[in-house]
Amino acid sequence: MAQLVQLRQGEEARRGGVIGAETHYSGGEDLKNNGSYVLNKPYLPIPAGELSLQQAWFLMIFDVLVGLLILRLMNADLITTSLYCLGLILGTFYSTPPFRFKESSVATVIVIPLITGIIQNIGVFYAATASLGLPFWSPSIVFITTFVTVFFVPISLIKDLTDVEGDLKHNIWTFTVTYGHKNIVAVSTGILLLNYIGAIAAAIYMPQAFKLNLMLPAHSLPATWLLIQEACADFFQFLWKLLGLEFLLFPFM
Repeated sequence: MAQLVQLRQGEEARRGGVIGAETHYSGGEDLKNNGSYVLNKPYLPIPAGELSLQQAWFLMIFDVLVGLLILRLMNADLITTSLYCLGLILGTFYSTPPFRFKESSVATVIVIPLITGIIQNIGVFYAATASLGLPFWSPSIVFITTFVTVFFVPISLIKDLTDVEGDLKHNIWTFTVTYGHKNIVAVSTGILLLNYIGAIAAAIYMPQAFKLNLMLPAHSLPATWLLIQEACADFFQFLWKLLGLEFLLFPFM
């Protein structure tokens, strides 16, 4: 029972850290991109006038401090706290001058998968395994961390597909602006197909670690679905559905 309580506390600490870091990362990006978002995403709270810049800054700072407080109250260890702070630092560098990695397409493709694929996944699984006293590294953890990290490369490539007008006006040269919508979607689709093929190969070559009878349909069917949906207007949102499906099936793989 004590071990279960400890696990719950670790998961709550990590969940609070993730929420705080995500708020800082997303809020910082929205604040610094408010000018281009008036054209690209006028439905967001700040461009729509539903939230002032001062209110947005307050909420962002408040959530970061609450995240740190939760980690402290739950006695999060040094590794969990360090991962949280690393995510905050990278999120700040991504959105905030003078660094503003967002203005570099190459930096964007590096930072987004690093935060959302590696730091967050490692943090979540580390908190769970440390609380239970289990070994951290396992084939399944390596698999899902690698799969999600690779998955976020196409997401970071195509996240600005609908933002071309605002990006051009504010001199933000994304891959979509530079190489065109069609080429970026084709490259992103190719990366995702290789990712799915790699998942199937992992199940074939490591049958002791994965269930081939689930891994095969769980990755071949979404790959086929991906090819069918490649030209759809909401392709970016479709990728999030595929990623959610992967997380949903992961515990059974």
